[in-house]
Amino acid sequence: MPGLTLSTLAKSAVFAPLLPGGRVEAVVQRLTDSIALGMLHDGEQLPAQQNLAADLGVSLVTLREALFQLQERGLVETRRGHRGGSFVRLDPEASALAAHERLYHMSSHELVDLADMQRAVSGQASRLAAERSTPDFVTRLGAHIDHLERASTHVEQMRIDGRFLIEVAAASQSVRLTTAEMRLQAETNTLRWLTGDGQSPGIVAGDVITNHRRLIAAIETADGVQAQSISEARVDADLQRLIVTHMRLLQA
Repeated sequence: MPGLTLSTLAKSAVFAPLLPGGRVEAVVQRLTDSIALGMLHDGEQLPAQQNLAADLGVSLVTLREALFQLQERGLVETRRGHRGGSFVRLDPEASALAAHERLYHMSSHELVDLADMQRAVSGQASRLAAERSTPDFVTRLGAHIDHLERASTHVEQMRIDGRFLIEVAAASQSVRLTTAEMRLQAETNTLRWLTGDGQSPGIVAGDVITNHRRLIAAIETADGVQAQSISEARVDADLQRLIVTHMRLLQA
């Protein structure tokens, strides 16, 4: 998404320190989530290994093993030479196929459980964003929706949507909520944009844009109750659509 950068608060969630004793798996998960959501762009160079290890609060050995695993998965490539380093790679088609496969094997109970967690995190983040957000942040949120309206591909729409929700969490000024939202978006964003009911991506994007503009209005007027209600209603609608898509995948 050229021209649309993450806020400092949102970016800080990508490289926020892991819990004490952070293991290789935690580093791999954090960077995988960030890549899947487009918070780290295809072709973007990661910070130097020593700096990245320090940011994440892990040893250099742990980081190098994590980068090796990401390289094995095709998510990171290492280039040598004067302009060398670790660079992000992403295959959107592979991500979509993996999402279909994952949804096929999920149960309705798992979908409901995931939605419960999403309601708790997104609802609270939206309420706090309305209470704590600044005019600059409201403008930034609006810019994301402007980009969403102009997006020309399904993948671009999906990523802007996920980044918007992470920016809402960042507007709550809670790094922990932002990190939790980022983790949830990595788990649900591709699922939410599956269109097993035959709708075109444009129709889905239109619904998303309308909902997000209502959320921005609630945040701008500092209406925390309304902001929370809008976010929770969006999660409920996503759940119903996912259950329909899940059933159609099972019947295919």
